[in-house]
Amino acid sequence: MPFYMRFFDTSQQGLELEELRPVFTHPAKLTVDGDLFLNDFPIAMISIEDKGDSLFEEEIEEFQELLEDEPSPAAREVEITLDKCQRIVIVQLFNSQGSLEESLQRIDLLWNHLTSSRTGLVQVDGEGFYNSERLILEM
Repeated sequence: MPFYMRFFDTSQQGLELEELRPVFTHPAKLTVDGDLFLNDFPIAMISIEDKGDSLFEEEIEEFQELLEDEPSPAAREVEITLDKCQRIVIVQLFNSQGSLEESLQRIDLLWNHLTSSRTGLVQVDGEGFYNSERLILEM
C-alpha cells in the first residue's frame, strides 16, 4: 500500500520537478517524469500540483474538511497554510525492495531542501503536519 507525504508550498515563486533533481545524489536519481530510484529500484513518485489543478483542489478540500473540528491554534496555522498554498509537492512512497529507512532518508533530503528554500508545511500520512522544525499538528 502506498504511503503519501506532501509539502504545502505557500511560496509565490513557481517550482518545477527539474529544480528538485539536484537534491538527490547517487545512488538516488529523480527522473524528469518524477520517478525516484534508489540503487535502480523505484522508491517513490514525486509530482507537483499547482493551484487550479484538479488534484490540488481535491487535496486542499480534503484537508480543510479534516480540520473543521480542530479548534487548536496549530490547526488554524495549517488552515492558513492551506488557504495560501500555491502548489503541493506530493510524494508517493512505494513499498520497495530496498530499506524503508534508506528511502525515508532520501525523502528527508527533499523536505530539508523545501523547508529551507520555500515556505509551507510538510504533511505525513498517519502522523500530521510539520513545520521546518517539529510536528505541529498530529492527525
